[in-house]
Amino acid sequence: MIGSIGGILIALILIGIMATLHELGHYLVGRRLGFKINTFQIFVGPKLVEWERNDITYKICLLPLGAAVHFDGEFITGEDDNSDVTINDDPGAFVNRPKWARASVLLAGPFTNILSGVLAMFICFTIVGYRLPIISEIGQNSQAATAGFQVEDEIVAVDGKNIHTDLDFSAALMFKPQLTPSVVTVKRDGKNVDLKLVPEVVKRPMLGISMTPTSDGLAEVVLVDENSNQGNPVLAVGDVVTHIGGIPVSVENIGTVLEQQAQDQVELTVLREDKEVNVVSKLSLIETVNPLGIQLTRSTNLWRGIPYSFQYSWSVLRTTGQGLVQLIAGKLAPQDALAGPVGIVTMISGVVTDTKVSVADKVVELLQLFALISLSIGFTNLLPIPLLDGNQLLLLIVEGIRGKRLSYKAQSLISVIGVILLLGLFGMALFFDLSRLLQ
Repeated sequence: MIGSIGGILIALILIGIMATLHELGHYLVGRRLGFKINTFQIFVGPKLVEWERNDITYKICLLPLGAAVHFDGEFITGEDDNSDVTINDDPGAFVNRPKWARASVLLAGPFTNILSGVLAMFICFTIVGYRLPIISEIGQNSQAATAGFQVEDEIVAVDGKNIHTDLDFSAALMFKPQLTPSVVTVKRDGKNVDLKLVPEVVKRPMLGISMTPTSDGLAEVVLVDENSNQGNPVLAVGDVVTHIGGIPVSVENIGTVLEQQAQDQVELTVLREDKEVNVVSKLSLIETVNPLGIQLTRSTNLWRGIPYSFQYSWSVLRTTGQGLVQLIAGKLAPQDALAGPVGIVTMISGVVTDTKVSVADKVVELLQLFALISLSIGFTNLLPIPLLDGNQLLLLIVEGIRGKRLSYKAQSLISVIGVILLLGLFGMALFFDLSRLLQ
């Protein structure tokens, strides 16, 4: 119970830090460009500390659920429904600053989140390394083996789309209809070679379990099919498979090793409650898609990691955009794409309270989550949704085209629509978060 509460508190603090960094971006650029700022507030709720400096009120509050910066003249008023907005006479007021300056302030928040995500990604890469789109291993009887891929091939494109990171490669295959072939361009001996990956339904020997990688790459059992071992499961959730038939296995090669056994049952060595246990399980032939069979090269080169952290972050943003398009097109289920505050807190808290993971590995996982969530926050705030920075940028563009601001009535209507839309999205995300928790 205490561990769960601690996990939730750490999750909330991380969310509060992300929100503070967002507002800090607005604040720093606003001050630099001469905007009049009334308040800069870290966290929300009951006030803990307050002081004033250079006509700006600074506050630190109790609840790490957000942050805020209030610019003078940021919230406009109108004398009647048809009038243009009333302009504050102070030249430092938000509405009186040049459009380029207002745009810079609006962009600063999302960009700060994105840059903090890039930095967290780089720290992760420095600690655990990163995958380059260069093939290090090819599985037997796989799509890659059939297509003629070779070790040290560098993947440069999939179906004509450039590949810069391992995420680009995964996303290019993930967003395709199932069983659709892909033309992969690789660089081999300085020349580009086109190879064709052809997914097919085949029968493969399987244990009837679902796995997740441990911190050292081993296969941890997270789900056991009740029909495994012909209805008498010998594996349990939490087991870590280390050997099959005496051969060391990881989450990456376990499928290949199973196929090489050429028998209907295998001897498994697993770690169960920190003890090594040997069990025998019968295999089941299950229809599934033939494996891709591509393992990518892991690198720990620090200097290459600097530009790669930017490339990988861009891949995250691009993949997020592709997911949004798939969601709008109805090709991606909302419950698979949306996560609200409860879902985010649950993910972070789950890392903190996992007793099977070392403190060092928890730090790395939290950094990864911090990076991905920060990038998502930056991306989301650039969308043209009312009340978000992206919508304010859109209104600036409209103002530039019209030569004047929208009326108070029009902006109020946009705000109301934005509140309804955001509440709807929040409610949907909350529903999906709670559904996942109940499951």
